[in-house]
Amino acid sequence: PFQVTREGSTITRDIKVVITLLEPSRFAAVIHTARSFSHRKPCSQGSARPRSCVDPSDVRTAMTGRDAMDELLSKMDEQMEVRGLATRTRESYLRSVRKFGEHFGRCPGELDLGHVESFLLHLCREAGYHASTRNVYAAGLRFFFAKTLGKEGWARSVPHAKRPRRLPVVLSGDEVWRLLGAFRSPVHRTIATLCYGAGLRVSEAVVLKVSDIDSKRMLIRVEQGKGRKDRKTRIPGRGA
Repeated sequence: PFQVTREGSTITRDIKVVITLLEPSRFAAVIHTARSFSHRKPCSQGSARPRSCVDPSDVRTAMTGRDAMDELLSKMDEQMEVRGLATRTRESYLRSVRKFGEHFGRCPGELDLGHVESFLLHLCREAGYHASTRNVYAAGLRFFFAKTLGKEGWARSVPHAKRPRRLPVVLSGDEVWRLLGAFRSPVHRTIATLCYGAGLRVSEAVVLKVSDIDSKRMLIRVEQGKGRKDRKTRIPGRGA
């Protein structure tokens, strides 16, 4: 019977093909390929191999496609680094393109705009991602098509989801203090207070240094915040 075994790194169906699994994502690709073989008929002993039988080259092709994906993503990462994109942006874009390829079980370089729309529709209907999250995926795919593959026309055709505009939820002063008071750790309470009162992002608050705080002028210096920009913000007071 058809069997996939993680331990021992083997796939068996009448024949045994030994595969070296370099990373978890490679295992997922092999599983996807192997499942497509499950409906094929076994080869009879002593007979020529019919086209419906599993060929070891099929599995090797899947691994080759994975290698091609890794090569494209490595090239894409270098292109983003040269352009000075932030580390988190690079990680998000690479994750978007990798998931795009894994969704279809193919190298992203082999896919077209029809696959892009199908993938984004999957993120909307089945995965239930919000418009802002889908737009991050779309931005990563635009960069991939425009810079890595050199297909500017395709990149301009990647759809952008319209984000709904909603009024923000504003807490009362009493609700804010109750929320901040719920933190048991003084360190966590201080970070949360700074984030709320000074408008800091978590990534900015956790890297603050003593030298960044000007207690005389009640200012905080934020170095290399979003967009790699420095800025100054006020220290929140008790009545703020």
